[in-house]
Amino acid sequence: MQDSVYNSLFGALTQQYTIDLITNNLANVSTPGYKKDKVAFEDVLTHYAHDFLDPNKGITGGVRWPEKDLLTQPRIGEVVIDFSQGQLIQTGNPLSLAIEGPGFFKVQTPQGIMYTRDGNFKLDPNGFIVTNKGYQLLGQNGPIQVPTSKNIEITSDGIVYVNNNQIDIIPVVNVIDPQKLQKIGGNLYKPIQQVQEIPAQKAKIYQGYIESSNVEVTTEMVRMLEALRILEGLQKTMTSTNDEDINLINKMGTTE
Repeated sequence: MQDSVYNSLFGALTQQYTIDLITNNLANVSTPGYKKDKVAFEDVLTHYAHDFLDPNKGITGGVRWPEKDLLTQPRIGEVVIDFSQGQLIQTGNPLSLAIEGPGFFKVQTPQGIMYTRDGNFKLDPNGFIVTNKGYQLLGQNGPIQVPTSKNIEITSDGIVYVNNNQIDIIPVVNVIDPQKLQKIGGNLYKPIQQVQEIPAQKAKIYQGYIESSNVEVTTEMVRMLEALRILEGLQKTMTSTNDEDINLINKMGTTE
């Protein structure tokens, strides 16, 4: 009976974590440049002493699926960021910038240089191009500061012109393994370990557009309902197993 409770408990915990991820995705459906999170599951084998006798193909990898004497329990295998392209939405704002293709803008924060896909920029009182949080957009020459005149033109390869005069270039960069980036809030990413930065050669910048979130409401709602149904079933399993244990204990207690 305990195995049934434990398996249901671990399954319920993983489904609850999935629901939390989906809830966060739905909360950011209107966040420009937001990338949804996805979770993958894996089975964890519960080994017994005789499982380690040689030869055991179930452990050495010769057999993909474990034998029936190996119990499996669901666990979260990994949580990944889905960097698929979001839809480009026209705003008409010359400081709205959208990236088509892989890559990130670089911004200066108090914690150092961070990456973002959120191109909803504006000018601060000192003429710097900044995010909604006030973080400065970085060009090849550092933070980009626009002169008093605001006739700004930004080409698809990131060249910034003010009154037809080039003032800087906005680099769109990528990393070798984007899954080494961690979300830190504010639609920013920071490396969780050292990453190799490379130019995003296939990326284009669209001025006057922002990239929408890649969260699809219908898909996420279906995933939410599936997770809730599974969670409900696991809770019923734990309840029924507990009731059976109580009945068994009561019967044994009354046996002479």
